[in-house]
Amino acid sequence: MTLARAPGKLFLFGEYSVLAGGAAVVAATDRAVRAEALPQRKQGYRVRGARFAEPRRLPELVAEVFRESLGTSPNIDALLLDVTDLYHDGEKLGLGSSAASTVALVRALGPALEDRQVFDIAMEAHLRLQGGRGSGADIAASAFSSTLLYQLRSPSPGFVDILHPPRLEFSVTTEHALIEPDLPFPPELAIVATWTGAPARSTSFIRGVMQALSTHHSEVAHLMQTLSDCAVQGHRALQEGSARGVIDAFQAADSAMEALGSVCDLPIVTDAHRRLRELTAPDGVVVKPSGAGGGDFSLVAGTPETVEELTAYLGDVTIRVA
Repeated sequence: MTLARAPGKLFLFGEYSVLAGGAAVVAATDRAVRAEALPQRKQGYRVRGARFAEPRRLPELVAEVFRESLGTSPNIDALLLDVTDLYHDGEKLGLGSSAASTVALVRALGPALEDRQVFDIAMEAHLRLQGGRGSGADIAASAFSSTLLYQLRSPSPGFVDILHPPRLEFSVTTEHALIEPDLPFPPELAIVATWTGAPARSTSFIRGVMQALSTHHSEVAHLMQTLSDCAVQGHRALQEGSARGVIDAFQAADSAMEALGSVCDLPIVTDAHRRLRELTAPDGVVVKPSGAGGGDFSLVAGTPETVEELTAYLGDVTIRVA
């Protein structure tokens, strides 16, 4: 029996800059992690769909935060976590599987919790899992199961005083972040994400950007500010129902991510993504990397008609965002 479902995420805007207190727009996907109840005779926490070196560490951290924040001691041994949907042929897709797993566990162990409470507990447990680092935007997209505007209340360690944070309005305020869920998509806009078949470790890319800040500070800071500005532009376009505005923001963000990779000597934009640009350019469709880049997913944005015509030429894993 499925107890909880937690969707994976795709960054639309604000990669890297979100760590410095910039804006980000993140979408929940239709691929999700599921938490299932184990029959009593088979109890003993387990994971389906992937192999982890320490499979119990995450649920134990979630249970730890439950005890501290709610005074309860949930039974993690009655759960099976199914992450199959966020993997492909044994490879982890860049959909935030650990974040979605955390949210699925929180929802399974606390079925009466509101979305904000789910985010708070999952955020704290995930930070402990990652040594205090991470933006939590993937946690928010999964906890609120929607496309949302996101901003950290304080920059992540290593990214302090880099940006001029935007002044935006949010309906949800938490200890860690500001969140505006349920952003609408214009009907004249279609966005799909296609997997380029090269899984990337976002943590290594983030370390590379941090290292580049010490040697090329002004260039890196300027490009991260541009990425945050693109998120603000994209958010405004979504609110106004402007498909053209979203596409223009995608194009500017794609250029900024390419430039950031060049300055940091990182393959944020890959050859596979450049080939996708060449494929889509004649149709007036815009592409950009989603997340840290280096492979994983590229976003394809245009009118519904042009994007539909291109889907047959995209990768084995294609996810519709809008």
